[in-house]
Amino acid sequence: MKRARVNFIIDLAALVTFCISLVSGLVLYLVLPTGGRWSPASFAGLTRSAWLNMHNLWSLAFAALVIGHLVLHLRFLTKAAPACFRQKDSSQKEP
Repeated sequence: MKRARVNFIIDLAALVTFCISLVSGLVLYLVLPTGGRWSPASFAGLTRSAWLNMHNLWSLAFAALVIGHLVLHLRFLTKAAPACFRQKDSSQKEP
């Protein structure tokens, strides 16, 4: 498989896993908070524990995909990083 296709698949999967993790995190934070006496026992047919398990699983999948994305771009990162952190020579004057 071509590198560009692998990159596209990883990036698309990272977007999907991020969105699922974001939604489950918002549900946990806004709808099913911990210790809330008045909060509902479940949301969309899932208990808080199920939402938390789903959130943790999708967040770990997202982290793995981000690592894969960084590995695919390692060559770029190693070449671009020195240029980003290079200090400007004070002896050269700007026009």
